[in-house]
Amino acid sequence: MEKELEERDDKYVELDTKFLRLHKRAKQRIQDIQKEKDDLEARFNEVNQKAEQAASLQLAAQQELERARQQASEALRSMDAERQQLRTVNSKRVTLLISLYNVCVIF
Repeated sequence: MEKELEERDDKYVELDTKFLRLHKRAKQRIQDIQKEKDDLEARFNEVNQKAEQAASLQLAAQQELERARQQASEALRSMDAERQQLRTVNSKRVTLLISLYNVCVIF
């Protein structure tokens, strides 16, 4: 009976030792997984921040492009008005030159 108790105690000690090793490994694995999770969260936050910055830069570029388009459109309108004025002035000069020519031919 005493031998059985001793064998049982030895088994319990062996099982307890195995349990402690398994518990220590599980605890280490949990810590490793937590660290990996934290690293992934940090990386996700970094990528998310870069995406927000890229979206902000894209919006600024689109706004700048729109301003440039508006300025180009205004410049075209201004050039068209100036060209029209030059045509009118040239037309008046041609008419005046023809009139002067006709006057000179008469005299």
